[in-house]
Amino acid sequence: MRFSVLGPLTVTGASVAGMQRLLLAVLLSRAGTPVPDAFLLRALWGEEEASAGTLRWHVHRLRRLLGEPALLRRTDAGYLVDAGVDELDAAKFAVLYRAALDARAATATARAAGLFTAALGLWRGDAYGDLATVPALRAVAARLEEQRMRALECLNQIDLARGRPEPVVARLRELAPSLPPREQLWRQLMLAECAAGRPVDALAAFAMACERFREELGADPSPSLRDLHRGILCAAPMATTAVPPAHPDLSALLGTYPRERSRRLRWTGGERPVTNG
Repeated sequence: MRFSVLGPLTVTGASVAGMQRLLLAVLLSRAGTPVPDAFLLRALWGEEEASAGTLRWHVHRLRRLLGEPALLRRTDAGYLVDAGVDELDAAKFAVLYRAALDARAATATARAAGLFTAALGLWRGDAYGDLATVPALRAVAARLEEQRMRALECLNQIDLARGRPEPVVARLRELAPSLPPREQLWRQLMLAECAAGRPVDALAAFAMACERFREELGADPSPSLRDLHRGILCAAPMATTAVPPAHPDLSALLGTYPRERSRRLRWTGGERPVTNG
């Protein structure tokens, strides 16, 4: 049996709903570790009073729904779901994520990219889905989401350094409707769009970033991101080696692409020649 929490909670071969679904989510958030009764009672019922007998009844129901009693067992310290890397996508993600960070630290760039890609491929939505706001799951879900964003940033950085902007654009455009106000990701989208020859789309990404930052944080992006925006404005009409872009990130990035790409930018409305002077 396999459990997925990197998105709405799902279980292969079983349908779990209601209180049993929440119970399973809390147990999976601490998979392999006994969860005390007192913690489960607070997690499931909050300030409402519930007895250990009620908890036992829900555990019994969950065992029947799972159809594999050995997966959920009682220990002296509490209830435990015995799900590891082969059964739980969050556990597999953690292994791949750590291995990718180690590979990156060892400058094994291609291996790191493959591991980050595999780790990100496990995701189907927000961690724990609609249960992410439950107090007992909030911190675990936030930690997983942070690792997801860091993995995404690392993979984007590798692709940009290797002269591959299109995969970066594809990943970030897919996430754009829910992309958080995280400057590094918006910076990477802007740089990738520009490096792919689409400065107008890079400027549009900045406008989206400004809207997201104002909606969620009540503030504009940092001066650094605004400087990148100005750099793209300066570079867009004349991207040649004779007139370098006005932002160091942009200058370094465009310097990694063939000269013929840098002398001609593809605009949304059609290809526009670049002239000197």
